[in-house]
Amino acid sequence: MARTTHELWLEDRQGVLDRCRDRTWWRWMHWCTSIGLLLAVVQWGWVGPSAVVLAGVAVSVLLFIACVGKVEVPQVRLVVDLTALAALAAVGAAGLVAVSATVGMLVVLVLTLTSPAVRRSLRDARTAFRLSLVLTREARRRPRSLP
Repeated sequence: MARTTHELWLEDRQGVLDRCRDRTWWRWMHWCTSIGLLLAVVQWGWVGPSAVVLAGVAVSVLLFIACVGKVEVPQVRLVVDLTALAALAAVGAAGLVAVSATVGMLVVLVLTLTSPAVRRSLRDARTAFRLSLVLTREARRRPRSLP
C-alpha cells in the first residue's frame, strides 16, 4: 500500500528517516568546531576566542537566571545549550576561515547547507508545495455549483 505524502512528511518530522544522517552531521559539526577552536587559539591566542565563548555562556546563564521562575526549566536549558553551542560553533567557524580561507569557508558552507534544520525546512517547503499543487488540481476538477 502506497503511503501518502502527508504520512511521509509526518515520519520525517519525527526524525525516523534522517536519524543516521543527523548523527553523522553532528559528528562532523563537533569535529570541525573542535578543529576550528584549536585553529582560532593558534591564530589569535587564548584571549579572543575565550572571551567570545565566555560572553556567549554568560549571556545564556543570565538568561537562565532571568527566566528561572517564569518559564519551565527544560525550555530554558535548551536555550542555554543552544546559545553555548552557537558561541562555540561561531568561534570554530571563524578559526577555520581565518587560518585557511578557501577550505575553511567551503567546510562552513557545506555544514551550514547540509544541517538538519535547513534540510527539514526545505523538505517542509517541498511538501507544502506538492500539497498545494494537489489541492489546486482537485479544486479545478470539482464541478462548481451555482450559488
